[in-house]
Amino acid sequence: MKLISLLFSSLAIGLMMNMFNQMGDEEKAYASSFVLHEGPKTLLLAGLDRDPHSPNRDRRTDLHTDSLVLLYTKAGSHTVNALHIPRDTLVYVPSVGYLKINAVRMFYGDVALMRAVQSITGLPVGAVLYADFPRFKKAFYKLGHVAFYVDRHMDSPEGQVHLQPGLHSLSPDEALVVARFRHEPLGDVGRVQRQARLLYAAINQLHRLPYPAYSIVLSTLDPKVAPSVIRQAYTILHQMKAYHAYMLPGRFGEGREFGDFVADENGMRIVRAVMAGSSAKIGHASNWRHQLDERDVGEVEIL
Repeated sequence: MKLISLLFSSLAIGLMMNMFNQMGDEEKAYASSFVLHEGPKTLLLAGLDRDPHSPNRDRRTDLHTDSLVLLYTKAGSHTVNALHIPRDTLVYVPSVGYLKINAVRMFYGDVALMRAVQSITGLPVGAVLYADFPRFKKAFYKLGHVAFYVDRHMDSPEGQVHLQPGLHSLSPDEALVVARFRHEPLGDVGRVQRQARLLYAAINQLHRLPYPAYSIVLSTLDPKVAPSVIRQAYTILHQMKAYHAYMLPGRFGEGREFGDFVADENGMRIVRAVMAGSSAKIGHASNWRHQLDERDVGEVEIL
């Protein structure tokens, strides 16, 4: 009954120990309050728009978090919820003002990003796992080719990878193209939906691996993760029964907010209730509850 809860508590403790060496006393106290809290467990996955091997100098040093996914699980539910946060989401940083969430970590650090995510979701962030382009590709290489349906023609920005619509067995380079692609009518919303499908495809393949291969994939994402954490995570992953993906509720701004994504607080309250398994308290008469059914970007059973 406690297996799902142990997954994120174990990962959170391992990852936060790595972060503590770079934090001040105030930041350590703030982060510890999340790792040690009782109740639902969370882990923030953050994709950095950085490629240290790029010929483009800006790309080599870019620390924008252009992909943000908050994983959430409730003890005993055997369900993992993935809340995808658009990169252009507007957030308020105390003593600074409003800015897009993908720039928070670059200018103000890890804890500021954790606080920003908490402020728009109402959920504590237990830990953050960062991955740039090389680490993403290395993890997919260890994972093996991932089956994925490509919904439209895609080219890498560098022009080296080209994908046609149809079912593919994605290589690491192709998986990165799928994760980054954004030139389409739905813009960032379409990108979030595609990333949600890609993340599930990766998790669905990961949980099928034998332990030695699983351990290699996880340690590729974070080489400092303790072996005991990897073993616990492996046991828990095989107990998952369902995986649900959502997008942060909100709207694209107009006027001065044009180009920004503005979170919907009432909508997020409903999403929290759904993820916690208490959606019956919402009431089906709610207009936003009907919108949630349309905005849910995916619900899949793990076989």
